[in-house]
Amino acid sequence: MKVEYNDPNDQEMGDAHRAAYLIAGYIRHTLTDEERIELDEWVTASDDNMRLFAEMTDEKNIEKGLKERNIYDADKAIERLKLKLQYTEKKRPAQKLRFLSYGIAASLLLLAGIFIIYNYTKPRDKPVEIIADVPDLQPGGDKATLTISGGQKIILDTAKGNIIQEGDFKVVNMDGKISYEGKSSEAEYHTLSTPKGGQYKIILPDETAVWLNAASSLKYPVTFTGAERVVKLTGEGYFEVAKDATKKFIVNINNKGEAEVLGTHFNVNTYDDEAATKITLLEGSVKVSELTTHHSQLLKPGQQIALAANGQLTTSNNIDPEEVIAWKNGLFEFKDASIETIMLQVARWYDVTIIYEGKVDYHFNASIERKVPVSKLFHLLELTERVHFTIKDKTIIVKP
Repeated sequence: MKVEYNDPNDQEMGDAHRAAYLIAGYIRHTLTDEERIELDEWVTASDDNMRLFAEMTDEKNIEKGLKERNIYDADKAIERLKLKLQYTEKKRPAQKLRFLSYGIAASLLLLAGIFIIYNYTKPRDKPVEIIADVPDLQPGGDKATLTISGGQKIILDTAKGNIIQEGDFKVVNMDGKISYEGKSSEAEYHTLSTPKGGQYKIILPDETAVWLNAASSLKYPVTFTGAERVVKLTGEGYFEVAKDATKKFIVNINNKGEAEVLGTHFNVNTYDDEAATKITLLEGSVKVSELTTHHSQLLKPGQQIALAANGQLTTSNNIDPEEVIAWKNGLFEFKDASIETIMLQVARWYDVTIIYEGKVDYHFNASIERKVPVSKLFHLLELTERVHFTIKDKTIIVKP
């Protein structure tokens, strides 16, 4: 339960003490379901909170804090903190004060409070080990291969900052993005492919921007001619289609369906290991057609179409676009997601194999940057105490 204070400094003290209490309860396995949700929300509120939680639940830090508790004067620390907050309030803009002062309060009071609370209620058994003595798995990054005419393959992550093709028609590779400048006189196709653990952005010759997720590919002509702009996608891609009323833009979705637009923003997820292909519209309009049955449907912003293996089209309303394109924005964003849904993303981004030992019958909520090691994500999920992970080389074992 959150207590309200008249003095903002006192509010911050109370918030920090509450966070310390929740973390101590996590270590001791005494949190209620409501408290676990409260802690989950606090941890995911900022990267600073995530770092603090990781530090406070590290067994070595706990043991060190217990050894030092006798020489730590919490009252003096709080007085120093209040002076620091008053100084900060004079020097910082009002809109930034809350974030900055809370960071100071959390840093000092959690370091003091967590060890005091833990000492008074210290259990006899050891704190839970989330991942035991194994190398952490690092996240993916900007990795891709460009296949050009004649089958020549160019590894883009080792050719950063290079002009792949010069002249009136240039192909430029820089900072995780490939782009085309000028017009080609050749009627040829290029294919951009990302591996597991890779992502890349491309600016097509018509200025359409496409972000490719891990284990995906996009085949496209280097010059769009005729009345249509046709590309082929496998895996997952986010499209911001350049407007051109004279040439509709068509995405062939892994030979399962087509998305037809004039100019719009939408996401296509067509991984083979997903239950269905999903097209989600953020802006404009999209006509989705199934290639076997030729059934079609028009999407409005905020809607999503699921294209099943049997050709059936199912429309969902009020989709959260931020969750759908979180990957494009450098985030894992899970809302009421099954562990299987989460681990599909983990497998692609960290390039690992997933093994399940037992059924995890629980749906999870989590938000964290994709640039972190996999242990940080697992910290969040294990807050629920409904799932546990073990890493063995490039294999992740998931169990209740």
